[in-house]
Amino acid sequence: MVIQISTFDFTGLLTDTIPFSYPEDDLPTLHCVRLEWDGKMLHALSTDLNRIAISSWHPHDDTEAGDDRDQGRLPVDPWGGKDRPWAVVLPRPDAEKLVQVFKLPTKRGLTPLAVECDHGHLKVVRPRIGGMLALRADVEGSLEEFPDLRRQLSEHDRVEAVGEISYAGANLADFCSAVRQRGPLELGFSGRTGMTRIAIGERFVGAVRPASVRTPMASRSDAGAAF
Repeated sequence: MVIQISTFDFTGLLTDTIPFSYPEDDLPTLHCVRLEWDGKMLHALSTDLNRIAISSWHPHDDTEAGDDRDQGRLPVDPWGGKDRPWAVVLPRPDAEKLVQVFKLPTKRGLTPLAVECDHGHLKVVRPRIGGMLALRADVEGSLEEFPDLRRQLSEHDRVEAVGEISYAGANLADFCSAVRQRGPLELGFSGRTGMTRIAIGERFVGAVRPASVRTPMASRSDAGAAF
């Protein structure tokens, strides 16, 4: 169950999603980031009730960490690890600590990491490579149930006309400042009360709940005529 992934991609999955987890520890089931290996891709998922974030990585993705590709490789075959799926829920402070421990300057971002999970125990290893010391972190996550964020997104996977929508500024800003911009940012409006779906490139999808919604002008005109 070992996955080999670049430092840039591993820490990127976490930084893409940590800001969207519930910020306080009084709701521990959401004050966390869930990591999932589905046999083909690695995903990080989080939510704070008002927002959803899912960031994904495929072993064949091209990284944008820099041009220095002579970083060496770990003795793991195949590149993406074995097929047996696993999932672990990491408390937000532990996810933040992993980023702090392993994050490297952009030019060293291709340095590989070995990621392994067994019954909630996550192990991340960086080999002694490129003049850097070997590094290992062990995190005791949990196997507790986590909200089905994909189902929640699917419930808002529709397009409906909306006249005007307002958002809490910080809620919307994180999608631009925290998430890696690996493609165009696209919005999908799902009606007056639905969450707004946000896709950034091919590997990030999320949603944000509007603060308030106004009826489209055409609908307002129709309503006025009815009275």
